[in-house]
Amino acid sequence: MEGISDTDYLNGLLSILKSPSETRAGNLSNLYVAWNTNKVDAISALVRASPIVQVPAAMRAVFEVRNTLWLSRITALFGSQKRTVIFVGAGHLVVGGGGLLAMLNGAEHATTLVLGTP
Repeated sequence: MEGISDTDYLNGLLSILKSPSETRAGNLSNLYVAWNTNKVDAISALVRASPIVQVPAAMRAVFEVRNTLWLSRITALFGSQKRTVIFVGAGHLVVGGGGLLAMLNGAEHATTLVLGTP
C-alpha cells in the first residue's frame, strides 16, 4: 500500500464512502452469490465496478503487485505430491491480465478453480 499516494488513497476511500450503504451491501451480496454459483464472469464484472479498481495506483498495489509476488510461491506448490488448496479474495482471481487466473494460464499451469460450494 506504500505505493499509493495519500491523494489516491483518500480519493478511493471517499468514492467508497460516497456510495450508499445499500449499494455496497448489494454489491457484496451479489459477489457472494456469484462466488457460490461459480460465475467467474459475474465476479469479474463486480470487481471491475468496485471503487478500488477505479484508482489505478490502488489496483496495482492491492491486486497486481500482490499477485505477482504470490505467483512464484503458488507455482512452487504445484510440484508437491500433496493436494494443495489456495485461498485468495475474489478480486485477485479476475482483475485483468494481473489476475491470478490469467497469470497462471500465461505461465502454462493447469488449474482447477472451485468457487463456493461445488
